[in-house]
Amino acid sequence: MIRKILNKHEGYTNGWYPDVEDANVYVNSDVSKKYSEGCHEKEMALQDKWKDYIPAGWYGFSLGSPCPHAWYGIIDEFLEYLAQLQKDGGITGFDIHQIKIKFGGLRFYVSYSCEDEELREFIDLQISRLEDHLRDSKLVY
Repeated sequence: MIRKILNKHEGYTNGWYPDVEDANVYVNSDVSKKYSEGCHEKEMALQDKWKDYIPAGWYGFSLGSPCPHAWYGIIDEFLEYLAQLQKDGGITGFDIHQIKIKFGGLRFYVSYSCEDEELREFIDLQISRLEDHLRDSKLVY
């Protein structure tokens, strides 16, 4: 499932910043500007689109800047998958607690209920794969 989503998005790689050599993308303001442009707007668009799934008291999206632009589409598509599972009755109580970048990688905190143990294991595996693929050591700052 995750591989299918990742393959649709340009830049699918674990080296999301191929032209950045320094581990801290903020060192060079030109590089920081290049990869930060549009990040806030894309994050706010996700926040607005998914606001009904973010319970009171939770952060929702906290990706920061810079964030690889492909990640926004990948995250959105995976959330669409989870929302569709809820509509189809495979899961219930789907909530987004926080989706953020920490230590250079995506952290994906959602909650849901699922009576089908195999489906629950599959979803958890997909979340783990998503976190594994959406990481870049250059985002450690």
